Amino acid sequence: MEESVTTHGRNSNKGLWNCPRFKYSKDTQELMQVMMQESRLTNFQQRQINKQLKKGGVLPLSCNPTSSTAPAEPQLRVSKGPVLSSRPQRRSAEKCCAGDSYTRERFRPSITRDMEKEKRRLQNILATGHEEMQPSPSHTRPANRTEDTEKDRFQEVLDEIEERRQFLDEMNALGRGRQYRHIINTEISQKIRELELIDRTRSEAIRMKEEQKVKGEEQQ
Repeated sequence: MEESVTTHGRNSNKGLWNCPRFKYSKDTQELMQVMMQESRLTNFQQRQINKQLKKGGVLPLSCNPTSSTAPAEPQLRVSKGPVLSSRPQRRSAEKCCAGDSYTRERFRPSITRDMEKEKRRLQNILATGHEEMQPSPSHTRPANRTEDTEKDRFQEVLDEIEERRQFLDEMNALGRGRQYRHIINTEISQKIRELELIDRTRSEAIRMKEEQKVKGEEQQ
């Protein structure tokens, strides 16, 4: 590609007011046409570049798609924060309920129960038919409430197992189930073994009662 320099008049003397004009070669103009088509310039942008090519001007570094006027810089808006009132305001019922004030406290795994102590307690029930009585300064526990206590404990263990399963489901939904899965499954396994011991104790107690009943009928 070759570019040439021409003068405005016949006088070839170079002076202050007789500056040479730059002329783009034909190859350069054809190359610019191909580049403009590949760049997908708008008609306005192509006209601006062709105008500079014809008069030998400097090609613009940037050109707006539709206007030669430079876009105005957007004004920065200073956002004002919420104005705090000096007067105390009452919160609505919806805002109060939306907070954490009325959220039910979730189950948190605690220290597991002493299984050796529970085993001794159940063995004592199996051997004597009732739970070992703890000394009390004021009164002793009636023996006829042992069976009711066993039933209550059986249901209590079932509720504890269900409570731990619900807690683990909530942690899984929050993506934290892996953190509590091992300890919760361990506690559930211990509760299931306790249920098995209680059921075995009940079966043994029923069998002993039936044997005593049969012996009483034979003596009559």
